[in-house]
Amino acid sequence: TALRKFNNNIIAFQETGISQILYNENTQISTTEGVPIELANSGKVTGKRYLSNDIGCTNKWSICSTPFGLFFIDDLSKGIYSFSEGITDVSNKLGFDSWIRENSKVELWDPLNFKSFM
Repeated sequence: TALRKFNNNIIAFQETGISQILYNENTQISTTEGVPIELANSGKVTGKRYLSNDIGCTNKWSICSTPFGLFFIDDLSKGIYSFSEGITDVSNKLGFDSWIRENSKVELWDPLNFKSFM
């Protein structure tokens, strides 16, 4: 669905999953100057690490990047979540879980006329 940058990480959003793209991992390189090993960036994508297999995002327009984290709406579970050091259910934590379930629509959110937040 979308790729977003948070701190020095690339976060990939899928419909039912969130993962961190692993890139520029430090690798050990042998040197010719007699130094046993040297750490260097690999310069490539080395894999992924899933952060969630059941929470995701189907609409790229419902992801908001802030200095405090990534906020997004999962329209399948009908919740607002934040990602910073982990995934937090903001709608449940702050007490408006029933409101978002009653007022959510399964339409694609349109950033031009704001006809739905899902």
